[in-house]
Amino acid sequence: MHGIVYDIKRGEKMKKYLLIIVVVLLMATGCQLATLSIIEVENAPDISAKSIDPTAKLQLINDGTKHKYIIYQANSEIDASVEAENNVVKINLDKRNETEGDPQQHIYYLTTEDKHDTIQVFADGIEIPFNNVTSK
Repeated sequence: MHGIVYDIKRGEKMKKYLLIIVVVLLMATGCQLATLSIIEVENAPDISAKSIDPTAKLQLINDGTKHKYIIYQANSEIDASVEAENNVVKINLDKRNETEGDPQQHIYYLTTEDKHDTIQVFADGIEIPFNNVTSK
């Protein structure tokens, strides 16, 4: 009986050590998870509506970290993609299903890596400048 109690206590101790190791590994790898990506979002909860200029065709709102919002006005649906070349992030915004009427606001959440310090945006293969760049 005494040996069984000892094994149970030893097993509980091993579980604690294993849990600590897993938590440390998750924390260590969590710091490295920021990779280059772009996704379209319905809204930007991290920024206020007054930060978005409804007249700007293309704007960048930086949250002070590796995360940024790209707001693009277009009369069509957009296929967005991102790629990197050295320190430059290249965002491709390709129109499809163009429509008449007022432009729609497309909001993209962009995550970059530490090495990226320049952003270029291309609309249907043509480089376009940001009309507005702000930080929150």
